[in-house]
Amino acid sequence: MITTRHCLLVLAAAISAPCFGADTARIVLGNDHLRLEFQRPHMGLAAMVDLAAGIDHISASPATRALWSLTLKAGPGAEDTVTLASTDAPCTSARAKGRTTAIFRWSGLRIEDDTGAIDVRVRVDLPPDSGIAQWRIWVDNASATYGLWEVTFPELSGYLQPGQYDIAAPTVNWGILSKRVTGEVAILYPHGYSGTMPFMCATRGDHSVYMAAHDPGASRKEVRLTPGGRFHVKALAENMGVPGSDHYAPYPTALGVYEGDWLAGCKIYRKHALGTHWMKGRRAAREEASLRDVALWMRVGDETPDVSREWLLKAQEYFDVPLGVHWYFWHSNPMDDVLPDYLPPKPGYAAAWRDLVDRGFVVMPYINGRQLSETAAEFDRYEPYLCRNADGEVYDEKYADDVDHPVCPYTDAWQDRIAEICIGIAKAGANAIYLDQVSGEPPTPCFDASHGHPLGGGRWWVDGYAEMLHKCRRAGKGVALTGEFPAECYGFEGFLVWTTRVASSIPMLAAVYSGTNRVYFGTNTFLSYTDRAWIMREGRDFLWGTACGWFNPRVLLQPEHATKAQFLRKIGKMRVAGREYISYGELVGLIDHPSQTVTEEWPSHGAGKVTLPSVQGSIWKARDGSLGIFLVNYLERESAIDIEVDTSRYNLDLGVFNQEVILGPWEIRLIEVAK
Repeated sequence: MITTRHCLLVLAAAISAPCFGADTARIVLGNDHLRLEFQRPHMGLAAMVDLAAGIDHISASPATRALWSLTLKAGPGAEDTVTLASTDAPCTSARAKGRTTAIFRWSGLRIEDDTGAIDVRVRVDLPPDSGIAQWRIWVDNASATYGLWEVTFPELSGYLQPGQYDIAAPTVNWGILSKRVTGEVAILYPHGYSGTMPFMCATRGDHSVYMAAHDPGASRKEVRLTPGGRFHVKALAENMGVPGSDHYAPYPTALGVYEGDWLAGCKIYRKHALGTHWMKGRRAAREEASLRDVALWMRVGDETPDVSREWLLKAQEYFDVPLGVHWYFWHSNPMDDVLPDYLPPKPGYAAAWRDLVDRGFVVMPYINGRQLSETAAEFDRYEPYLCRNADGEVYDEKYADDVDHPVCPYTDAWQDRIAEICIGIAKAGANAIYLDQVSGEPPTPCFDASHGHPLGGGRWWVDGYAEMLHKCRRAGKGVALTGEFPAECYGFEGFLVWTTRVASSIPMLAAVYSGTNRVYFGTNTFLSYTDRAWIMREGRDFLWGTACGWFNPRVLLQPEHATKAQFLRKIGKMRVAGREYISYGELVGLIDHPSQTVTEEWPSHGAGKVTLPSVQGSIWKARDGSLGIFLVNYLERESAIDIEVDTSRYNLDLGVFNQEVILGPWEIRLIEVAK
């Protein structure tokens, strides 16, 4: 039976003097933007005041507030769990350096009769010119029995009033904006579906709260918020449960206030993101197949390679734009079974790939970069490199007939095996490769010490995949690598974003990463949609920078889908015409019709009825500083919209651009604003 205990003693010598003077109730940090107040004796955050808005984002209760909590175990496979929290004992020292820095210590924390002690140090830095503070925690663990399992910091209570904030979270691929939230919002990071980036923005009027783990190592963590209740960032420790394991502030949590909405918050996160190791060199042009120049995507594999090639050439003639093709079922093994026994390609595929590449296609075969099947011919060879849980057992997963297991990406043997497959695919004629699940699944805590990484948590998972992709790039000049679902920290050139779109989706990914050498592609809008519903979904994704498509041309180009194909051709042509903005520029603004809406059913992936403004638009800034305003009319009749753009917001000193635009039925238009 697993038990959780709060077993805390504090060394008497460590609290021989009070933390503060008798008349000092709080430690206060502040500048012109923000005031933070920490309440003794446990130093929980008692006030977080946005001075410009006059809003305190902390409620009056509860009386006892935590700032951090730790979970420990007596060994990785131990059942008993011990929890220590800042509310279990008064802090032993607290000091402020002016009004910009606070340092708190809890010294000599013991668990029952363990001879070792645990010391916790917290530092909060508030820059003089910003409302966003940097929060860090260190845990020195001298226990000979207990090791850290999870570190929860910061932990805030009575945080945000329920029903008063709109909360943006980068989940469900693109991001979701939830209005006047009362329930829980949570993301698991890094996970290309549920947590693409580890931050949230809570907006009230024109003012917002920013909550982000600025983690250059991209370790596994959850960010969880319940308005009126708690907010926390919880991370898995390195060497989970190993006696004496420590936690040395591997990243800060950025927490505070700013003016603006979720888009402004994305630009704050963008400054962090562009400095990370996974973006190193990604802003410059590279020599891989230029995914940014692909206007539309096709998907084949349900027919013979000759038939696929025939329909792809028809698509190339019809759309008359650069095309990419995602190619399934080319491999020797069944889909999702007997992994990774892909090579050699089945007869006819290599010849088709070479011909299409010569004709200008980006040809991107599918593989799974994460799984090993029990039926694979090489299972015994790679079984030692499977991820194992704290009890030493492998993780079982099942996607088809086989039982599959995630393989530890930190191991040279698995990195080399996937690289070998990629090199073989490139030699067969492809110029791009898709590695399924790598970015589409969260890190699997692995406790096999023979793999050479810290046990359980830490940055080693993402670092392992980074080394794997580095080896895969030896496949040759001109080969691009892509992944499933857009977890930010994996160094792919492109990410397939194939599933759920809902009315509350927002383009947080594009707001952060547009203008860098990575592409989001694939819309997967079912052809069973009505024409208008289909146009709404494809049109909105186009405005957000998606390289649309991911359709089988053999089906798409049938007469009954003529309206859909015609609109997709418009999208492809406009992506080519506006490439300096929408492919190479930065998303800086959105436009919605202020009063007119359209409602349609989006039957796939649980979206249901979706209501959007009848005209939507986006504003993109090119590398030369000019602006491209893209507009899409979702109606099969004319629509008028007044456009007003203050160019000074985008460092383009041309005053206010003001124009009434009349769009034809289902029209896409680009308006350029430049000096």
